[in-house]
This record gives sequence, structure tokens and C-alpha cells, in this order.
Amino acid sequence: MLFSDVFKKFKNEQGNFNETLIGDVEGMLSLYEATHMRIHGEDILDEALSFTSLHLKMMATQLSPSLATKINHSLKRPLFKNLPRLVARHYISNYEQDPSHDATLWWKDLDFETKLPFARNRIVEAYFWILGVYFEPQYSIGRRILTKVISLASVIDDIYDNYGTIEELQLFTQAIERWDISCMDFLPEYMKVCYKAVWDVYEEMEQEMVKEDRAFCVIYAKNEMIRLVQAYFTEAQWFSGNYIPTVEEYMALGVVNSGYYLVTTTSFIGMGCIATEEIFQWLTNNPKIVNATSIIARLMDDIVSNEVSTTIN
Repeated sequence: MLFSDVFKKFKNEQGNFNETLIGDVEGMLSLYEATHMRIHGEDILDEALSFTSLHLKMMATQLSPSLATKINHSLKRPLFKNLPRLVARHYISNYEQDPSHDATLWWKDLDFETKLPFARNRIVEAYFWILGVYFEPQYSIGRRILTKVISLASVIDDIYDNYGTIEELQLFTQAIERWDISCMDFLPEYMKVCYKAVWDVYEEMEQEMVKEDRAFCVIYAKNEMIRLVQAYFTEAQWFSGNYIPTVEEYMALGVVNSGYYLVTTTSFIGMGCIATEEIFQWLTNNPKIVNATSIIARLMDDIVSNEVSTTIN
């Protein structure tokens, strides 16, 4: 009986469950699931089951589709009366549709598969990569933003490497350098899609940072995106002009086009007050540790790319 007594705190002076609990949907769902652990004689859990079942059924008609699906599934098949593997499979599908986990939904809404069919879909790869940067719950905004930035950087890379003409790439580079939404009017249609996506992500980034009173850091993230695109364009010019750079030239550019400065700067965006402006200023001075990491990343990427090309050929 000691176990069930802990639920008494959810009752009011009249001995009924507090109506205030109804406002906490996830809490109500957890209480509902807990009631299925009851044994004979635990009357308070019988009452809790009736209370939560009634209100969850009423709530389900007023909630978002993903949360309503979650509730209806639990009402039909509580965790304690289900198979773990089926629970996990359903959770994955439901998690994907949750608006708070918007990376995959954001990518689908962009519809790059149709509009930019030559571009790689690396959204899952990017998110998995970012989990290596920070997995803690308090960095969820950082993970969301960084996943989007890396995915778009990959698309831009594909535009510069595989699709755009040198004239089109010059227009896109200038548009990124000016960072003005009106520049989109002068771009080819396929580039407008990418430019608008980049603009929107950085606008989202700025809105989030304003909430934290850290809007100062967004300009540093924008500057790194500009530097990356400029590096891509330099590489495209080399290719277009059949120019073979020296090792020194190639490695100097590789520090930037490896993307690690972009990733490092953007990762600090989502780290809250511990990432002060001094941190961002430190990054602009090309610290040795970031340079070394960038060079290693550039060389590792080149080795893998060469191996893949050799295998295909």
C-alpha cells in the first residue's frame, strides 16, 4: 500500500483528484500508465484509472495529431500490457511526427528531393553527427539549428560541386555575401529555393537568440556561412579554369571548406550563456586547435572521397 499512497498528493481536500492535473497532458498520460501497475486493493489507482481515462479521451480531440495519436494508442494498448518491440516501433513513428522534433518535417517541407534532385539528403546523418557535439537535453535548440545548418551546407556544396555554372555560382556567392533577401530575385529558380531556406534558418536562429538576449552571436554564424560559400566558389573557379593549386593553397582553403569553422561557431550558438562573445571573438582569430581539426577533417574527407571514387570507377 505504500506505493499507492504516493498518489494521495494528487487529491484535493474533498478526496477527489485535482482538476488542475488536466492541464498537464503528459503528466496525465504518465499517471494513466502508472495505474496499470496496480494490484488488488489499491483503490486510489482504480480511481486514477477512471479519472485519467475519462479526461484523456476528452483531451485527444483537442490536441495536435501526434499527441492525440500517442494518447489514443496508450488508451488502447497501455505500456504494461504491450510488447516492448511494438512499443518501440510505434514510438519511432510517432516521434517523427512530433512538431517539437522538426528536423525531418522541416526537410520534407523543403521538398529538395523534387526541387533539387541532385542534392544529397543528409538530415539523419547530420543529426547523428550533432549528437556527438552535444546530446544533453538542454542543448535541444542547438541540435535543431546545427542540424539544419549542416544539411544546408551540404546542399550548397552539391550546388557548387555538381550542378551550378560558374556564372550562377558567382551570383549565389554575391547573394550570400550581401545577405539580403531581395538578392533572391536575381538567382536561378533552383538557387532561390536554397537561398530562402538558408535565410529562414538564420532568421529562426536570430529569433531564438533574441529570447536568450544573445543576438550578438548570430553575426558570427552568418560570417562563417559566408566564408564557407566563398571557399566553395574559389574551389569552383579553380576547377572551371583547370587550375591546380599548390599544396599550401589547397590546405589554406581546406581549413575553411572542411566546414569545421562553421560547425564550431554554430555549435556555440546553442550553448547558452556559457558561450560569451569572447568565445566567438576567439574563433575569429583562427585558433590552432580549430585549424588543426579542420585540416584533419579536410584530409579525412578527401581520403574517403578518393576511396569511393576509386570503387565506383
